[in-house]
Amino acid sequence: MRVNKICLNDRQCLLFFVLIIFVLTFVSCTSPKPPNKEIIKGENLLAKTLFYQADMSEITYITQGQLDKHPGLDIGICSSDAMHIIDSDNGSLKSKVKFEWDGDGVGRPDVIFGNKDGDFNIVVLDLVGDIGIMDRNGNPLCMFRPELGDMVNNITAGDLDKNGELEFYVATYDGLYQLNASGKKVWKKGNDVYYVNIFDPGRNETPLVVTEKPHSIFPGIINYLQFRNYKGELIREIKTRIKVMGIEFVQWPQDWHIVTRNNNFYVLDLEGNVFLKDEIGFAIFDHRATTVRFFEDQSPYLAVVGRLRARYHRSILCIYSPDGKVFYKEIIGGTTFLLAKKSPQSKCETLLVGDGPGRVYEYKPRIKSGKLSVNEDKNTQTDQEN
Repeated sequence: MRVNKICLNDRQCLLFFVLIIFVLTFVSCTSPKPPNKEIIKGENLLAKTLFYQADMSEITYITQGQLDKHPGLDIGICSSDAMHIIDSDNGSLKSKVKFEWDGDGVGRPDVIFGNKDGDFNIVVLDLVGDIGIMDRNGNPLCMFRPELGDMVNNITAGDLDKNGELEFYVATYDGLYQLNASGKKVWKKGNDVYYVNIFDPGRNETPLVVTEKPHSIFPGIINYLQFRNYKGELIREIKTRIKVMGIEFVQWPQDWHIVTRNNNFYVLDLEGNVFLKDEIGFAIFDHRATTVRFFEDQSPYLAVVGRLRARYHRSILCIYSPDGKVFYKEIIGGTTFLLAKKSPQSKCETLLVGDGPGRVYEYKPRIKSGKLSVNEDKNTQTDQEN
């Protein structure tokens, strides 16, 4: 009898295993297919050309600054293991910075500027949540791990105390950390911090802004934005009208606003009220935003890129005109980074956007003074494969 009982259990386990495989296969076959890479709106308004292509993994960060020993602005294009330093004018490769990090794999590198010598640091997150701070040559300076070993959600930096050196601010489920320029813990405040970013409106007091992670997966959860100074002291707290997921500060069209997301893109005022809402039609899992001055005689446009489901390997790029209308919208390859590229020869800017592994595209307006440029051919759109 005991043998029969064991055989029956084994048979049940086998049937259960087969059922699980069937369910997973069914869900996979019936789930929505990845959206095609295509322009949804405004194909005659912007010209898109390939700015840089290389054998590198997915673009994780794009920055502009004096990245090598030569004067002038360079473009830094980061993947998980290196930064390519690019000539800002012609998109040619100048040099590479290899990230010499021996953690459990590099996650998303962030190039951080701001110390007193005009130098910069490269900050990376590895797969177990350790933070590595490297110098401009990719050499490790220090490593930090939260006290309880919690996963790091994100990190940012700034000179909030105006002493000429960076402080690093780390959002974890265990709280908000401040690290000094050497990567040593100074303080920890609060708990369950989902995201941190710095709001610098140009005044003497520059608060640090934190959004708390919701404590429930159910809809209607109240979110709070907490403004703290460099000592971690709470300056003010506001309640948002929507569920906040990530915070990006932009001065657009005139006043300061917050760009956030859930299944839509939102622009909030500094009191948490909705200023703009754009229904995307896809769940958005990460986003970045920047203003870009396409035209010298107009206020900046707002560009937002949001990552869709990881298995889609797709993102959506949305650009809004100064009056808040949708100017351009496109499904692109997976990325969450974009850059308003400045030029010393012009007050106007162009937009650089990652597009999957190893590719960065440049967007320029086809229109001049509000009219389509007859010299632009819409067939300059490149690489729009599915």
